[in-house]
Amino acid sequence: MRKKALGTVLVGMAYLLHQDFWHWNVSRPLVFGIFPIGLFYHIVFTVAVAGLMWLLVRLAWPSHLESGLPGTDAAEQGQGKNGGRG
Repeated sequence: MRKKALGTVLVGMAYLLHQDFWHWNVSRPLVFGIFPIGLFYHIVFTVAVAGLMWLLVRLAWPSHLESGLPGTDAAEQGQGKNGGRG
């Protein structure tokens, strides 16, 4: 239950941070001399949200969705007696 609550808080924070109203009418300073601050913010935000999604899938993915499906057994994934080689 803690994972679900933490995930909810993190997604809520990401949603609020996506609304970057503080950069709407500003094009300066240029980050690294080429990126307007708003564009750079969204680059960093996109990387952070991708990391958040990886974390959510890694920690909060319901395991019952994977059990009993073909391809979930190690032998069926090529990890059998010959190590997955032809």
